[in-house]
Amino acid sequence: MAKNISKKVLDRCPLPRHEILHYLRSELETTHRSEQWGASLRIVLNATLHNWLYRKWFQPYKSDIEYGQFIAKMMSPRHIPEDIGFSELFDLLVSMNAAICAQVEEAQQQERERQERHIHERRKDARILNEDYFIVQPLFRAMAIVFLAGNFTMEVTNMGQLPVLIMITGVEDGLSAPISFESIAQKAEAYISKNIIQVSLETAIAFVMDLEQREAAAFGRHPDPIESTKYLTDGVGCRDYILEREGLPLLGWGNEPLEGPSSTWVDLEKYPEWTGGGAFNDDAFSRPARMLAAYPQMFGRKVITRATILHLGEPPHIRWQLEELLVEPSPSPPPLSLDSSPMSRKAQRRHRRVESRESNKSTKSNATV
Repeated sequence: MAKNISKKVLDRCPLPRHEILHYLRSELETTHRSEQWGASLRIVLNATLHNWLYRKWFQPYKSDIEYGQFIAKMMSPRHIPEDIGFSELFDLLVSMNAAICAQVEEAQQQERERQERHIHERRKDARILNEDYFIVQPLFRAMAIVFLAGNFTMEVTNMGQLPVLIMITGVEDGLSAPISFESIAQKAEAYISKNIIQVSLETAIAFVMDLEQREAAAFGRHPDPIESTKYLTDGVGCRDYILEREGLPLLGWGNEPLEGPSSTWVDLEKYPEWTGGGAFNDDAFSRPARMLAAYPQMFGRKVITRATILHLGEPPHIRWQLEELLVEPSPSPPPLSLDSSPMSRKAQRRHRRVESRESNKSTKSNATV
């Protein structure tokens, strides 16, 4: 770790215990935010959605970020038929969700078997253990949030008010109770079926976080924050990279063990404001110039998420059916209406260009007269 500590920090060593813990947690937050950002797709919508989600979910210094934990995994299915209806869309997404979960389990089992065959490999036991801590959360199997990309434009100022669909897959294994829409029924913008409801993104994410708290109250947090962070590992190399044992004495750390999840390290009385690398990255990734820039690489990291957010283009049949299902908007605040135009975005742009040319011709004609 010594070579990764800045000279500015080394010149101040040895540091007091609380400052060392703050420094280490900040380094972990920096890595976590960078990897979550890099795992999202390199388009403005995903970058904007990521920033919104991160600030809704993340609690500085307090969130469990080991094993790449995050509130949702963003995916963008391709080749959705334009004439697909709600029933077909539901079946397609349920099938995709099941396939993803099965593939994860197969890959984990193959990794365990590979590690068992290579008994000479260093830290074999810890690596196999890590596969057990990369858990496919029951909520991930049980539900998905569908974001219709056509509702997003560069003029959107409140991501939370954009409409999304919550889909319940019907898979209830591992849940403390079935998932019901009853708690958000009053906030519904459209009722599609017993398994699909349209609400705002704000409502949908709050719904997921409430369910997460319900499951944690029933079964405890998974993976267990204490057991999964023993031996200074977190499954994706962040802690190994930052907390390499020979580097800790340079910071002034004594002989006492450094244990527990990093969410317990920072003394909030000494650090009431969010500072360090995590805060710096939050500011940097929220700048428009940073969002518009293509991220230099895509990360293939394993992560633990609570729900899936699926971006769909503009299947016309879905959008037209939604118009018929929209309920009367509440007086405060009214939900954003769906774009009812049957034209594709390409056709709309072409139409605007034609209108612009006609307007220019009219202006020139009037000027000549």
